[in-house]
Amino acid sequence: GAGSVTCEQMRLHWNYAASGLSGTNDVDIAVMGIEMVYIPEGPFSLGSGGTEYSHFYQYPMQSQPFLVTNAGPILLDETNGALYATGDVSTKGIIPSTFPNGYQALYCMKHELTEGAYVDFLNMLDPSVAPNYYPNIAYGVYRLTIHYTNGLYATDAPDRPCSCLRGGWKLTYLDWSGLRPMTELEFEKIARGVKTPWINEYAWGNSSLVALTGLDGVDGSGEETALPVEANVHIKSSPYSGPVRAGIFATANSSNRFDAGAGYYGVLDLSGSLWEPVVSVARTDGRDYFFDEYGDGNEYTLYPWYTAESGNAYGLRGGGYHLNDGANANQATISARNNMDGGYLIRDPSQYYGIRGVRTAP
Repeated sequence: GAGSVTCEQMRLHWNYAASGLSGTNDVDIAVMGIEMVYIPEGPFSLGSGGTEYSHFYQYPMQSQPFLVTNAGPILLDETNGALYATGDVSTKGIIPSTFPNGYQALYCMKHELTEGAYVDFLNMLDPSVAPNYYPNIAYGVYRLTIHYTNGLYATDAPDRPCSCLRGGWKLTYLDWSGLRPMTELEFEKIARGVKTPWINEYAWGNSSLVALTGLDGVDGSGEETALPVEANVHIKSSPYSGPVRAGIFATANSSNRFDAGAGYYGVLDLSGSLWEPVVSVARTDGRDYFFDEYGDGNEYTLYPWYTAESGNAYGLRGGGYHLNDGANANQATISARNNMDGGYLIRDPSQYYGIRGVRTAP
């Protein structure tokens, strides 16, 4: 959760001719790393056997999680032994083997997209193009601090998750980064891992939570810490009408997942903070037209996951900071599917939604 990483003698191979360059061109080169977490190949469960809204289960027993045992097709239907859900399944059918179902190994962004990372993206675009991706809202509204000054984009809270972006902008960032959106099945694998599900569990592996109520230190500095010190989730019990520092609950003193608010493999803020857009299996818009393809570094390439932006392919998982810590906090559990009815990227920009990219491991 904390500390420095030293990388020495690293080399990058760049086929600059593929970018239309020759050995005589003058170019500006910048390396911008994204912290990723490796999620190994293997079986995992969908659904916790609990009471989450629209949760997955193995038909016909709603208390029986469904075990994903390979990367092949999955039947989504009211048939004995098949995958099904208690709601938000608009179209039954086969989830094809081309759809990333979480069994294969992958890499996942450790944090949601931050303001600092998005500012880097804006500043690397052609100056005539970048304004098309600029969230031009009043400074500080919903705690967004991205601004334009002296010919550059900047932020006063670089470690804060970035909200208020249009759906197409998020997909463009993933394209530029060589990543892709995650699927809702991958979300459960990343959060739960290989463990036997705990009924109604949050990303840290049980059904308890300690909500953030304040901050200690300078807000936006990247050094601020959560209050109370045992807090592990940011939902509505706090006075902040927007996200707080990414990964704020993982400290040098965090001795376990619960303390850090971490998923099984160490991915942070999967419960609370900002809602995570994911590709849904509930509609053919998602499962039949989404393939395991990654961004290529360009600003806009028409992958199937771009085309799906205008339809009902995307839902939301993981909850957000606006949930209260009472009855509706269960929307932040791993298996809750309250917002999987589609269309959530085209409903942007929203102060409640973020983005987190993944990439299938080679």
